Amino acid sequence: MTAANQQTASGPRAPVSAPGGTATLAGRPVARIGFGAMQLERPRAGRDTALAILRQAVRGGVNHIDTAHFYGEANGLIRDALAPYPGDLVLATKVGADRDAGGKLIPAQRPHELRAQVDANLAALGVERVGVVNLRRVDAPPGIVAAGEQRVDLDDQLASYDKTLLIPGTSSAAHLAENLAAGDVTLPESAIATLDHLAPGVPRKESQP
Repeated sequence: MTAANQQTASGPRAPVSAPGGTATLAGRPVARIGFGAMQLERPRAGRDTALAILRQAVRGGVNHIDTAHFYGEANGLIRDALAPYPGDLVLATKVGADRDAGGKLIPAQRPHELRAQVDANLAALGVERVGVVNLRRVDAPPGIVAAGEQRVDLDDQLASYDKTLLIPGTSSAAHLAENLAAGDVTLPESAIATLDHLAPGVPRKESQP
């Protein structure tokens, strides 16, 4: 997919190829490599760096961003960096958690809390709707850490299944460039065979009826 020329907060957007190819999200074609905004709230990022990284991501072909109101300032940074938003940009947010007075992440899954979080996301992003709203589950402990052979590079994840969408996050411009470059990597058959061995029975392409 090649994005059409569009005006964004960072200036005219030239046509670029979608990193990693395309798949469908919320009924719309998006680049398979998106951007996760969680790390932008971390102190080491800094406001100017965060804004620059968001604009760099969009210039590099990213057109879906994963965020949440409980990520702190992430939604406001996205708005300040990218509004008016490109027409092909899909914003995906999540609800189901909040921060207490000390900044600790806590469950917030009652109906009125979920509605309030949706409204908070819309207000902070400056939009009337978002493409995707995910629910953060609290019925199982989060924070699964991959180790050993379960640590899989972005290019391997893209090759393992052609409907996979990735949302790597970073507060480093150099790391962002590396993430986007993974979309141009073509794996040799030996590497793909290794992936098949690690995940037997998982199709690399969606089966056709």
